[in-house]
Amino acid sequence: SNLERGCAARSLTNQATLPPSTSQKLNLTEPRTGFGLRAPAELNTLTWQVYAGGTYWATPRVGFGALYRLTGQAPSGVTSSAASVEATVVPLPGLGVTAGYTFTPRDALTFQADQGRGPYLRVDLLVNSQK
Repeated sequence: SNLERGCAARSLTNQATLPPSTSQKLNLTEPRTGFGLRAPAELNTLTWQVYAGGTYWATPRVGFGALYRLTGQAPSGVTSSAASVEATVVPLPGLGVTAGYTFTPRDALTFQADQGRGPYLRVDLLVNSQK
């Protein structure tokens, strides 16, 4: 098996983002875990996020997955959760295209503005991958 480590986050003005994540590929399944921390300059809305999920690879180039995410703000004590389902296609070696849907309450706290309820599309760089 191989260990993948990646980080992809956009940097917003006056904010530091630290979202390390790891995934361990085990035959046809690939569990994932991660942690993110977003801190504005004044630290009054320090936001954290933890997630766990995985992907089942039906073929070497097609996978189906799910993810559960918990997000919170330390100063206010507010937390919320979300669940996502997704499908990944690997059109080229080292490149994954993932489409998914996030299920979350409409007023849920999110880590990034574009992370709320609804569909999403993501491009992944697959480092140290056989795909």
